[in-house]
Amino acid sequence: CGQGKYSAVSATGCTDCATGKYSAATAAACTACEAGKSQGSTGQSTCGDCVQGKYSGGTGATACTDCEAGKYQSNTGTASCLDCGQGKYSAVSATGCTDCATGKYSAAT
Repeated sequence: CGQGKYSAVSATGCTDCATGKYSAATAAACTACEAGKSQGSTGQSTCGDCVQGKYSGGTGATACTDCEAGKYQSNTGTASCLDCGQGKYSAVSATGCTDCATGKYSAAT
């Protein structure tokens, strides 16, 4: 079988890997995407890194999850988001935190 497909023992043909999984050529099974990666299409040979502002905390993700407000992620391919520190804030899917304006505050999360 080609990349993105697998053939189980005694199978007569090849089957596409499901979403959240991938395979190299001649695979007997598909492999779940690692944490920090996802694959939203069937029949793929690789999983893609989560972009900045998103994460994938477990294996087999079909899509990466947005960092929630008050958290951020400036790197790609990560399994979690980081908390904004005291006196800082962020919106959903942030790649960094912003200092609170004068006279405003944000408690540590």
